[in-house]
Amino acid sequence: MACPRNGSSAATVSRGFGTGSRGISASSPASPGGGFHATLALSRARPGVTAIFAGNDTIVLGALAYLGLAVPGDVSVVGFDDLPFAGFVAPPLTTVRIDATHQGRCAAEVLLLRLKGKAVPESRQSFELVFVPRGSSGPARTSTR
Repeated sequence: MACPRNGSSAATVSRGFGTGSRGISASSPASPGGGFHATLALSRARPGVTAIFAGNDTIVLGALAYLGLAVPGDVSVVGFDDLPFAGFVAPPLTTVRIDATHQGRCAAEVLLLRLKGKAVPESRQSFELVFVPRGSSGPARTSTR
């Protein structure tokens, strides 16, 4: 399987999300604890938030623990990676799947070339993403609390 190079197009998962949305972000360690604290910061900065897109599925575990809201009734939660537990949490986690094995192989190819002293042209990699809808996402509520 060849690694994608510049110019390769990745499947988009953002259909339906307008670029004019008023988003806010919070940085956190990639852990349940990090997700908990980032969700706390987000809820203080933007009370009534209707959706959270986490950098990985593990962060979502902390977000769900903090929320205490109906998911997806009050807030939709989406992760990234489609880790094995994603379909087994309550509610099952909507996520974005990426082939981590292929991603790792591509990184290893570059590393091996560099270790052999070969030139590696600088490039961006694009990988196919697949939106996996499950029970943690739904339409945004029409009114805030």
